[in-house]
Amino acid sequence: MNTESLKELNVLSLNPFELISVSVSPSSSPTDAKKGIAQELDSSASGIWLWQVSPGVHLPESRSTGDMRATLPENAHLQELPRRWNLGVMFADSELHLVVASRQPSNVNVFDVHSKKLQSRTSTFAASVESLAPGARVYKCPMAVTCRTGAERSAAIVTIAALFQDLDGWTELDVSQRIIDVFPWGLPAAQVHFVVHTENSSDEDVAALPTPMDLATRRKKYFRSNSSKSPSSEAKNTQPGRAMMIGRPNESILPPSLLNETLSNLRHNVSYMSPTTQDFIDFYTLRNQMIRTFAKEVDRRTALIDCLSTILPSRPEPGVISSYTNDGQLAITISNIMYLYYLQEVKNELAGNSGEPNIEVTRYYIEQCGRCYAAGVEQHCNFPAILLCQLGPYLVVSSAVFTDVPIVEQLGCIPLHAHSTNMSQIEAGARAIGALRAASKDLFNSYPSLVTEVQGDFPFPRSFDLAGLSKRFRYTSAFDGKRVYRAAIVDSGAPVIVKYTLKYSMAAHKFANDAGFAPKLLDCKRIHEWWMVVMEDVSTDYVTIEQAKADGHDLHGIQDSVNTALHALHHANYVHGDIRDVNVLVRRDSNRVTAPVMLVDWDWAGICGEAVYPVTLNPAVLRPSGATAGAVIQASDDLAMVSLLLSLE
Repeated sequence: MNTESLKELNVLSLNPFELISVSVSPSSSPTDAKKGIAQELDSSASGIWLWQVSPGVHLPESRSTGDMRATLPENAHLQELPRRWNLGVMFADSELHLVVASRQPSNVNVFDVHSKKLQSRTSTFAASVESLAPGARVYKCPMAVTCRTGAERSAAIVTIAALFQDLDGWTELDVSQRIIDVFPWGLPAAQVHFVVHTENSSDEDVAALPTPMDLATRRKKYFRSNSSKSPSSEAKNTQPGRAMMIGRPNESILPPSLLNETLSNLRHNVSYMSPTTQDFIDFYTLRNQMIRTFAKEVDRRTALIDCLSTILPSRPEPGVISSYTNDGQLAITISNIMYLYYLQEVKNELAGNSGEPNIEVTRYYIEQCGRCYAAGVEQHCNFPAILLCQLGPYLVVSSAVFTDVPIVEQLGCIPLHAHSTNMSQIEAGARAIGALRAASKDLFNSYPSLVTEVQGDFPFPRSFDLAGLSKRFRYTSAFDGKRVYRAAIVDSGAPVIVKYTLKYSMAAHKFANDAGFAPKLLDCKRIHEWWMVVMEDVSTDYVTIEQAKADGHDLHGIQDSVNTALHALHHANYVHGDIRDVNVLVRRDSNRVTAPVMLVDWDWAGICGEAVYPVTLNPAVLRPSGATAGAVIQASDDLAMVSLLLSLE
């Protein structure tokens, strides 16, 4: 390519603080640019964060780092990297284009007003300020207070403690803001960066539903109720109850694939990725080794470790956790604390008196999470990990997280002894190898930032697209028993509802909103198999019929309003499919000039004659006679459900 056609990107690196220039083709995608910048920094694309600078931030003529610090505007908005861009029109040559930061933690100087201590903590730029002191009020230090030497640190403590007596000039930060939002040009060296106040002034300062502090309390309760025990002895009890959510018999509402992005990719890749030639080669090597019979289990374990050493980031040697030796692990040590991101269990054959391997490997995982908890690890990290069981001729890949209980999701079980001509099973095995390779590498690279994440018991997505702009949000509460959450947009505080579902009809929902009987749909996007649905929160004005009946509201005329909405929906050739009292909202105040009813939960909705009931339809819910699993949803079913739900007042 002619070098005259290349575009120079001006990129500010935060760690180390320096300005770099990267040449890219005008047709390059953001992904291509990220790879080029990572190469310039001797890193990998998965080892850095990259943000786009809003237009208008001009570079000093000298382009020296000193002048950069002095001339860059104090407040700037860094945007998430878009999926695509037009380099020819987006960036002016004299402007700063991108900001890059390593995923490795940096030192953050934090002064605690209550304890009067100045501490240097490690955190990543993408971590929220809440991670610095969960449950505390957080302020940006309003002046440059140096703390390089011991004398300076002592003086800084006196200065800030005195200044904090008068809050004039102090701006309390939204705790869901990231450190990069507060310091877009990096953290000034040897200065106090944040001031935290750990005492709540009123009960209103404490969130009503799951917060990081509440998660810590629930974890404390878990470890008090589930003491350390031998993993092998635990595995012989095949009814672990709620001590671990592994699907035998209990499962969590949220799978690990919704609680961590890498585990989400792992679940998708195990089923859908296109394996590479190397994936096939490595799978054949593993298959040929592990279909053999071994006299001793230790020999099978050694053969497995040899095979996996070319697939995983390093060789998964056995490790000791709480005096119990496992069959192989990979971990990363941060601030002298070990975090497992891969753990394996090996059984020579299926027969015998040994314990259930999935329970046993989960117990090892619990033991290490307990050690992290005892060491005082930030209580919002959900400790994502890959669990692998190799038992005789079978390979089982699972993912795990720890919220207030360990949650394990089995992703694939590969019969290594399938016939060599059974290409569907061979390809499934190669996919598992490719997925394992990618996920283990990503967890290794991302763990430093995962340790400082907040809201570890909520799904990992934290932004949505609104009118072409990326909007970050913070979860505020969860609806019991559902994958539905209340949240607040960070920059405006506007409340929204965020839902995760495997099926959704955007078209039906948008029609209903345009017709005035559904909340506004703000975004609906795919995250692999899931839909993330973001809509306006109308709970200030509306309540479900279920709640209205419980509160004794007058529902006179509501049936007519619901029927009117459904007739409009059916006339537009759509059906809803799930008209129940929890999915129909009525006005709290009948005098308000708003729609009398709102319909929500458009998961099963779709075009008349095409939309069908899910195969997981709950038979315990009273429905019309023809409304069965897999059946086509009829408009008459919707109307029949209206009379059914209102007859149950």
